[in-house]
Amino acid sequence: MDSFLLQWAGMTRESALLLIPLVAFAEACVGIGLFVSGFIVLILATTFYSLQLVSLAEISLLAFLGAAAGDHTGYWCGRLLGPRLHHALRRPRTAALAERADALIRRHGGAAVVIGRFFPAVRSIVPALVGLSGYPPFKYSLLDIVTCMVWGPALAALVALGAQAF
Repeated sequence: MDSFLLQWAGMTRESALLLIPLVAFAEACVGIGLFVSGFIVLILATTFYSLQLVSLAEISLLAFLGAAAGDHTGYWCGRLLGPRLHHALRRPRTAALAERADALIRRHGGAAVVIGRFFPAVRSIVPALVGLSGYPPFKYSLLDIVTCMVWGPALAALVALGAQAF
């Protein structure tokens, strides 16, 4: 698997600088993130770090940029497409579920932003749900940026541990 990833990624500094934020974006982006695992960014970053193509500080910054961009894309998709989606969800079967999700986000929106960043299964969905609920953009951006600023170094720490095992 490692040799496949290395061949695919190109083993260059330029590919590392491009792929780390791109994959972090993809795994956080609504829709795409359902199919792109956070383990891919971890494996790529660990590989690039162990080959000394990027530093831990660069990994942290690149992952932060990609994750924040993906989260904000999801938030704004939910915010802008929300009214149409809400109208579509007014069918009797899904209306109650949509109302419960809205109420939960309105009540615990800040916690949802933080928790959503650290749970891969819901990472790409939570920002869209928060945007859909009408959560204020400034509050969302502030919480998401702070959370991504914690997530980036946490990823870099995992990379350092993984590189020791290499």
